[in-house]
Amino acid sequence: MAAAFIFSIFLQALLYAICSGETCSDNWSTETTKYTILKFKEDAYLHVSCRYPNFKVDGNVKVIKCINGQLPTIIPQCILLKESCRHLKAPTYGSMKCSSTAPEVGSSCTFECQNSHYLRGSSTRTCSDYLRWTGSEARCYLKPECSEPPPLIQGTVTGCSPERKPRYNDTCHFRCNEGYQLSGPTHLICRRDGRLTDEKGHQRFPRCLKKFPANPGPADKDILPATPGPSEKEILPVNPGPAVNLGGEDFQSTPHPDIPTYGPSCQVRNGHCSHQCHQEPNGVRCSCNRGYELSQDGRTCIDIDECRDVDLNNCDHICRNRPGGYDCLCREGHISPDGFRCTDIDECLDDNLNKCEHICQNTIGGYNCSCRAGYVSTNGFRCEGCRMNSYQTKFDTVCRDCPAHSHTDGEAKTSMNDCICNLGFNGNPGQRIPCKDIDECADGKNFGCSHGCVNTPGSAHCTCPLGYQLKDDGKTCTDYSATEIENKIITHDPIFIFFPITVDIDECSIKNGGCDGICHNTVGNFTCSCPEGYVDSPNDRYSCDDLDECMEGNGGCSDKCVNFKGGFHCFCSEGYHLHPDGKSCIPINCPRPSVPQHSTLRCKKSATSSKVIFRPREMPEDEEFPVGAICRVKCNKGYDLRDTHSEIVCQNNGKWNAVLSECQVLKCPPLSPPSNGDVYPPSCKKDYSAVKQKCVFTCLPGYRITGQEVLTCRNNLTWSKKKPTRCVPETEVSISCPDDDITIELTSDESWAEIRLNSPRTPQAAGPIRISPPWVSLDQVSPFPAGETEVTFSVSGDNKTAECSISVIVLDTHPPIFHNCPNNLFVTSSVSGTAVVWEEPVAEDNVGVASVSKSLEPNSTLSPGIHFVEYIARDFAGNIGQCIFYINVTSGVCKDLADPENGEANCQEWMFGKICQPTCFDNYTRDPELFACDESGTWTPADFITPCLAECSADEIRDPEHNECVKIF
Repeated sequence: MAAAFIFSIFLQALLYAICSGETCSDNWSTETTKYTILKFKEDAYLHVSCRYPNFKVDGNVKVIKCINGQLPTIIPQCILLKESCRHLKAPTYGSMKCSSTAPEVGSSCTFECQNSHYLRGSSTRTCSDYLRWTGSEARCYLKPECSEPPPLIQGTVTGCSPERKPRYNDTCHFRCNEGYQLSGPTHLICRRDGRLTDEKGHQRFPRCLKKFPANPGPADKDILPATPGPSEKEILPVNPGPAVNLGGEDFQSTPHPDIPTYGPSCQVRNGHCSHQCHQEPNGVRCSCNRGYELSQDGRTCIDIDECRDVDLNNCDHICRNRPGGYDCLCREGHISPDGFRCTDIDECLDDNLNKCEHICQNTIGGYNCSCRAGYVSTNGFRCEGCRMNSYQTKFDTVCRDCPAHSHTDGEAKTSMNDCICNLGFNGNPGQRIPCKDIDECADGKNFGCSHGCVNTPGSAHCTCPLGYQLKDDGKTCTDYSATEIENKIITHDPIFIFFPITVDIDECSIKNGGCDGICHNTVGNFTCSCPEGYVDSPNDRYSCDDLDECMEGNGGCSDKCVNFKGGFHCFCSEGYHLHPDGKSCIPINCPRPSVPQHSTLRCKKSATSSKVIFRPREMPEDEEFPVGAICRVKCNKGYDLRDTHSEIVCQNNGKWNAVLSECQVLKCPPLSPPSNGDVYPPSCKKDYSAVKQKCVFTCLPGYRITGQEVLTCRNNLTWSKKKPTRCVPETEVSISCPDDDITIELTSDESWAEIRLNSPRTPQAAGPIRISPPWVSLDQVSPFPAGETEVTFSVSGDNKTAECSISVIVLDTHPPIFHNCPNNLFVTSSVSGTAVVWEEPVAEDNVGVASVSKSLEPNSTLSPGIHFVEYIARDFAGNIGQCIFYINVTSGVCKDLADPENGEANCQEWMFGKICQPTCFDNYTRDPELFACDESGTWTPADFITPCLAECSADEIRDPEHNECVKIF
């Protein structure tokens, strides 16, 4: 009872100490709770707050007034609100199914949308150990509606009609009647952007063409049929070229039905076609295999580089062109289910794909490993349990030491509650009651000692007064006379002496002798020593102080060294994690971001690095993005951001802070069909059309198109319309341009493009075709300069004139190149600065340099510091080339001058550097020169001090030639 009463008094005193005095003046924290002292007027208040979400202050008492500098009540702490994630909601126009009613750790929810909507976000989300849902919010978006395709003459369309417009993922199928063959795709799919496209994403509408006999024309003679006209001398052969190019190979070579085709038979040299030759009633028509297109001569087939235009390939990640087609590849961490799309591989589902020892979390293109509570990561994959006498909660990233004089009964502990007071100490670390030494001598029983009692940290031992010795029980003292003494006779001739033998007591057997570390028993005494990681305390003979290994060579750590009792641990700064060697730090990188279609991604990997630009599917496989890297997406012309996430930042956990926004297409206004005509697809006249959308004008029977037949929605959201499109009676003079606008890209060594234009379509009775500008010719290659050239064709007849126009766009995408761009310069300067000269670089461009600007002129006076010099050259196409280098101007360092022989240098700092006033030892002398060094690091008059020479006697003078004293005679 007495012991219990004493412990009760001790506990009350301990609580009183915690809640008073120093507590009301100092801030402190526990593993879940933060305590802050607030001063208001003359009073002090304790503010209690929680360190982590999903915790609350027990009892909701958050502010406690200190009374007389003490807190009279037990201090509240933060407790976990619940062991579950927040409740999720089903998406609008969708449903949600969860594996359990309460969203506990490990439970999951799946999401689906109604048939009229499609899902964006995560279809499945799981409640993680950190009480957060994986994945992103699921949302249901209305499936877009596509316009119905134009009527299929001599054919049928199934799956969509004016009465049933196709929606997202619906398919329209096309089939021709007997005697006709399908030219174009067999089916089109309604896409998310509201367009009907084929499997490659191309919007092209099929047609049904009449099947012809294999050889209806001339059989074996390479002849040109006579051309009807005014005379034989006015024969104007016509190369019809492509009629309407909507992306299909057959459209490239289909002649206008009213214009005769001139040419040989397919049986003679294959009609001069490099691929397929089709015999027509009036000659031949060439077409190309899939993946090729006709060149300007209408006969030669050249490979289409589908990878150069995102509208020509369906690759999600990487596109590689090959003759007649292309291949799609996926970046690391992805797999392709259909040869086009790339889906993320969930490495966490296959133990052979991830190296995580504990918890695996899948990410886009990779995965992250984490450890369970009580464990820390050693190399990003493996987990190591917290050492003895430490713990780690799931809210911590490092192992924390148990409070003083406490320990754990094993490794990998997860709470301060696992810390137990050492033997001989009393307290409760889990309840924030520190472990205090128990004074066993003050327990009212004197520790059971019959005489003296000495308290030691964690223990005590009994002592005896002079003339007494301690019995084997370690408690009782007895007089020598009452002790059984073994007498040993020692012969000392000639006298016999009787000597009493004292029995040694093993003090280490009683509570380790009170030693913190290792107790060593000796005869008549004992000593304490400390284990590895500790040193003897200077305060007493029992205690051990921790050895701070970080004080010597930073513990071998390449970055931060954190000492703990009995050892140390290496840590890394933000943006780095620990190497498997436990000492080196290696950078944390975020996974390579995916560049959105129709955009460029501009990234800066650090504050001092240059900006790097990436395009879709062109980012190198080994590209790294360290912590702090910033990437911004810029949409191409004709596109705009779908939402506001135009910038992402690489965070300390190796993850991006957001997902980049996609670039959505901008649109052109609706078109008005001409009188006696129409426009296809019908969406061209009803809705806004996307950039690169093609619209085709048609005329009623008995009318013919004049002007522009095909219009394209341009990047500037205007239609490529040069001349008005009209439907005129077939008897009128008319002209139809041969092609849509032509776009060609120059190579780096080309200043212009050589292009052969096809002839426009005119009635046979029409006069000669006139062309503007006059340097353009139809019968030979014409050189077109960089930029846009409008070519107008006109024809006259019956006192009437008709004309049409096309644009030839020659793209120059190659920036100017600088020759002899200087390397970085390193210059030593004075405080007032120095003039720096360099040889200026020269800019060159394939089209021509329009202007060159520079940020700094040569021979500029520069002060100490780093000065960036940037030359910018622009060509006439607006491309920009750069030459960037920097000049590092540093102040000079004055090296120390050595003492002269037989003297001293006597140097000291001064306002511009250093100054030396040499002196000589007794009987030595030298010229009294002053040596000075300025901020450039240059010594004047020299960078060495001449030696001190022996003084000459009164009857001697110094010989300057031999530098010695000579007698005067």
